[in-house]
This record gives sequence, structure tokens and C-alpha cells, in this order.
Amino acid sequence: MASGMNDARQMGAELNLSSPLVEYHLSMLEKALVIQRHEAGWRVTSTGLLFLEKVEGGP
Repeated sequence: MASGMNDARQMGAELNLSSPLVEYHLSMLEKALVIQRHEAGWRVTSTGLLFLEKVEGGP
């Protein structure tokens, strides 16, 4: 998503995963409030950005 991939097929091809598997994981991330559906596909939420800061920034 950060690189502009918003389609499950496109993400699946990039990650070498099936579209259904990508859609499953997107659904789980959406339920965790990390991403949300947007007219252009998917968008990272403020919760998702905070999570990334913690993961990438360390303790």
C-alpha cells in the first residue's frame, strides 16, 4: 500500500500470494483498524501509522 498498490491482485503478484490470501489479510488488518477501505483501494489509518512507528522505531 505504501508503494501505491491498492488492488489485491496487484499486491498478490508483488508478494507472490494468491488474491484470496491477500484479501484475507487485508480483512484482518481492517478489523484491527490498521487499514481502511478507500475509494482508490486501501488507506493506512492513524492507528496503523502509530503501529508502524513502534515496530520500525524499536522500543
